[in-house]
Amino acid sequence: MSKLKCVLFAMLGIVSLGAVSCSTEDITCFPDDRPIRTISENYVYTLEEKFDKSLDSFEAWILAPQDSIGGTIFGNYYNDNRGMPGATVYSLDALGRVCISWNFKQYTYTFPTRRLDDGKWHHIAVIRQIDPSNSKNSKFALYINGEFIEDNGDYVRADDNYSLDAMAFRIGVDYSQWMNQKTPFDGYIRQVTCYNGTISEDRIKLDMQTKEITDTNNGTLLGNYYLGNNWREEVVKESSGNGNDAVLGTFEKYVDYTQTNDYDYTIVGIPDIQTITRYKTNDVYNLFNWISNNAVSQKIAFCLQTGDLSDVGGTIKYYQTSADAMQILYDTNIPISFVQGNHDYDNNSSGNDGRESENYNKYFPISKWGNTPWFGGAFEEGSMSNTYYLYDNTTLATSCGVNALPEGSKYLVLNLEFGPRQSVIRWANDLCQQYSDYRVIMLTHDYLDANGLITDGDDRADPTNYGFASSAGATSGIELYNGLVKKNNNMFMTVSGHINSDDIVYMANEGDKGNKINNFLIDVQASQYTDEFGSRSGIGLDMICLYRVNEEKKEIYTEYYSPKFNKWWNIQNQFTVSFADPNNPTVGA
Repeated sequence: MSKLKCVLFAMLGIVSLGAVSCSTEDITCFPDDRPIRTISENYVYTLEEKFDKSLDSFEAWILAPQDSIGGTIFGNYYNDNRGMPGATVYSLDALGRVCISWNFKQYTYTFPTRRLDDGKWHHIAVIRQIDPSNSKNSKFALYINGEFIEDNGDYVRADDNYSLDAMAFRIGVDYSQWMNQKTPFDGYIRQVTCYNGTISEDRIKLDMQTKEITDTNNGTLLGNYYLGNNWREEVVKESSGNGNDAVLGTFEKYVDYTQTNDYDYTIVGIPDIQTITRYKTNDVYNLFNWISNNAVSQKIAFCLQTGDLSDVGGTIKYYQTSADAMQILYDTNIPISFVQGNHDYDNNSSGNDGRESENYNKYFPISKWGNTPWFGGAFEEGSMSNTYYLYDNTTLATSCGVNALPEGSKYLVLNLEFGPRQSVIRWANDLCQQYSDYRVIMLTHDYLDANGLITDGDDRADPTNYGFASSAGATSGIELYNGLVKKNNNMFMTVSGHINSDDIVYMANEGDKGNKINNFLIDVQASQYTDEFGSRSGIGLDMICLYRVNEEKKEIYTEYYSPKFNKWWNIQNQFTVSFADPNNPTVGA
């Protein structure tokens, strides 16, 4: 008889064969030495895609220790201020009770009867039952370990939670930030299963016994993810094969990263600096000093700043701080383009006073910032609200960073106001045609949302929903796309801020001529609201986005880097984008 040599891992009082790999030839087992990732160490699984139907039946295997404070099991909530329809969270409260927050808090409920913070594995199922007489009403039932425990009583208003505007679901934590801080699950999650529609008690009991669910239950299975007692997989495949896999990432975590040297030059993206200018003044100076001191070693060609140089449009001291910090780049001859955010208007983009910009133009005067080799011109005489810059081997010749781009690489950067007026959009179109042999980067404060969609009038954060919109002639993100971005086949890239996201948001779409447009949202103004006393002194990060450009391979290597900590923010923010494009004459295949 063959000898059985197995190393069995006991985790949380349960012996798991899932932690070993075995040869079927001699039944010899050896340990899986891949690192174990835990929620407590700020690891999370995020689904690659949003669900395309309402999530009505939810199941999970969970273990909450006896001292657990609960937290998010599965959710896609963002925040109260920037509501996204469809946001739903399944969680445990601090007493170990199962909770549901349905469809952007349309309905919230805590099942009162059972506590699960006992250090044991439990299978939970929360099942939505739609009122047969009114599809907008529902009730919710809780099953534990396959047995019905209780429901919420009467039918309540609870619509389908499917929405194109929703974020993709996460396992172990959601996207909460700003005033709504994350509540990561204080425990372990082994499996998550999701259905559209109501599933039966028999189905629940069957699922309890099945790791790799392949039967789609007549097409109602949205996804099944067996993570194991120990999280080790970089990608957990959705078991029915629908392709919506769960990808391992981190949340609110500084990580180490080995930078590539295989690039020609770097474009530096600087997110909204409003909160670090207000609350972490040393960080904003350190950020610009790092760029200046590393311009040569990091091959920096130029910088793109997404606006909100101030946190309150009428408060002079914030402009003074940001202007003083940006002076570092001006004095060392490092090119930077910047735009006007909603907090950079005297009225903070409220009221009926239009686009009063006395403070912005006083502290960022065209007499200074227009007096650089790369400044191309302005929409309005004497105003920095709408400008364009040209970055090529002529204008960059005197730069203290990279002063020679690879042959054929030259950029027109359109620096556009918050919710650009139609007249500004027409002006920008003319520039795209005038400089048809330049790659165009559109830099503006608001354009891409945290959910990867272009903003429109339905978004609270869209310029058309601000008080100044009518008097300012503000347009939405989608109007900007239709009126400018998609019309020009030399449109290469858009960069925007305004809407906080812990991670870089990247979305590629096409222009009218089939050209690929690479869209980036970078904004960490509301990340890590850390002050335990409720003060905002902990809010905002000093992150910069480094776009490393390799012209031969036609690839961009992104990094989200903190000059303060000399670390990178979340593992998923270091990724590669191919920009090869036969339909953009300034790029090519």
